[in-house]
Amino acid sequence: MTSCPSCDRPVAVRRTTCLYCGAEIGEDAASATRTNEPEQTQPPGPARALLVADLTGVGASALAEATGWVALEADQRVRRGGWNLLHVEESSAALARAERYARFGLAPLVLDEAQVRRAARPWRAAVVGWKTDVLELRSNHETLRISRADLLLVVRGAIHREYQARATTRHSFRTATLEQGVHFHLHRHGEATPIELAPGELEFDGVVGTGSSLLRIGSWMQRLAEDCEVDENFRFLPPALGPFVPEAQENALAAVTSLHSAREKISEQAVILDNLAQFRFYSAWRGIAERSQRRHH
Repeated sequence: MTSCPSCDRPVAVRRTTCLYCGAEIGEDAASATRTNEPEQTQPPGPARALLVADLTGVGASALAEATGWVALEADQRVRRGGWNLLHVEESSAALARAERYARFGLAPLVLDEAQVRRAARPWRAAVVGWKTDVLELRSNHETLRISRADLLLVVRGAIHREYQARATTRHSFRTATLEQGVHFHLHRHGEATPIELAPGELEFDGVVGTGSSLLRIGSWMQRLAEDCEVDENFRFLPPALGPFVPEAQENALAAVTSLHSAREKISEQAVILDNLAQFRFYSAWRGIAERSQRRHH
């Protein structure tokens, strides 16, 4: 992911113009990697912070005046509401900006980027089952049991996957498509690390039938999250695609459905891209913001 040289907002790696202000990105900026969302390690240099705010009930004109955004973008953000990532910058600049935004009626939070990136490494479930209103999860020989009282927040997001050829010819054809998916992150009280559920990669314990994995997990989430918010605002973000990084799988179903097989089906000249890192980064700061807000109330 790159950053627009004009407005400093994140731009998908394959775009040549900024989605927000229309400025030319340029080949140098387009080829440079940024750490706004997809990367999981903090860049060297001064400590950085995220500036986030809940825009529910905020006036569009006040938001535009505070941020300098065009009226259309401010209006869209306000209509969407909910928590938004406003800036990623040096901590001192973020603190100063937060004070200025507060004068326009916003109540931004300043989150440490290093803390967010640590939380962007989730505990990935491999086996899941439903035991009398308790979600039972297993991974790497560790078992977790999650009840309604444990949950602080559930974040749901669509994972977009595609492949991009490094070099194409006039007579080359795509020979495979990549399965899209939905991921769930469960944020617990007192635990910074979220639990990641990828329905298409899970093995179900004690479940009879061949129904949809996504529908089954969705049904369990609906029952489990009755007392907490389910955040689905990730769907409003343009996918920031980065190289797919294979992760170890420990159950038979995941081994069969893994993107390893998709990689083998397509040409060695192709690169698999997805927005999983972007989703994990979003979920990480969203969980920290929710926990911080609860502490202050």
